[in-house]
Amino acid sequence: MLRLAAEGHTNRAIARQLNISERMVHRHLARFRNRFGLHGRTHAVAYAIRQQLI
Repeated sequence: MLRLAAEGHTNRAIARQLNISERMVHRHLARFRNRFGLHGRTHAVAYAIRQQLI
């Protein structure tokens, strides 16, 4: 999911590709941000890249 977000896909596009709801995408990305104290999608993607998660 983070990889797709890093590629610039919208939540809707990610949901379609993973065959899940758009709301689930939003929740997963929000949980990731909250877990690491990140603010916003761009910050989360940058963090994931720095930590070699994607």
